[in-house]
Amino acid sequence: MKNWYKNLTKQQKIFSYALALVGPWIGGVTVKSEGLVVILYIPLCILIFLQLGQKGESS
Repeated sequence: MKNWYKNLTKQQKIFSYALALVGPWIGGVTVKSEGLVVILYIPLCILIFLQLGQKGESS
């Protein structure tokens, strides 16, 4: 998964983050379930974790 994230271009990373932010919000609002929103934000947490790990490797 780290290699996949490293190979993404800047535009692909922006698109991934946009989907990870907007998707759970839309899903949670339409279903009106706070628990679902929390579960759907897990991919965003993974993206942030990979980004932080990538910065640590380069230093």
